[in-house]
Amino acid sequence: MTAPDIQTGPARGEAPRETRSVPDLLRDMVYQAGDLIRQEIALARAEISAKTSSLSTGLITLGVGFVLTLAGLIVLLDAVVYALVYVLPPWAAALVVGGVVFIIGLLFVFSGQSELSTRNLMPQRTVRTMRESTRLGKERRE
Repeated sequence: MTAPDIQTGPARGEAPRETRSVPDLLRDMVYQAGDLIRQEIALARAEISAKTSSLSTGLITLGVGFVLTLAGLIVLLDAVVYALVYVLPPWAAALVVGGVVFIIGLLFVFSGQSELSTRNLMPQRTVRTMRESTRLGKERRE
């Protein structure tokens, strides 16, 4: 029977671990935590900048939708006037034009609303990396 191979040093293929004092470890931990916070803030700024661009696009689309909806309503009201005055095909043409403009305006409004949803505005990468960092910090403490 042979004795089991017992290693007292680092595992095979690993570099020997350096021994460091507790103050050195604490200083490194504080430095790394500060660095992590700076990186998280930079990521949040970049994401908020991208979300602001998306917000402005959504607001412009929503504004265009409201203007077209208003124009469609005016044309529809004009069609009612045509219907009451003439009760002839000109009012039907105005009604069709007003209906089409009104529907296009509604499509813009719905498109703008979807751009402005809170799900699209949340800085998701930052939230994800902060959760990951928190999880890793908890794992290291254990």
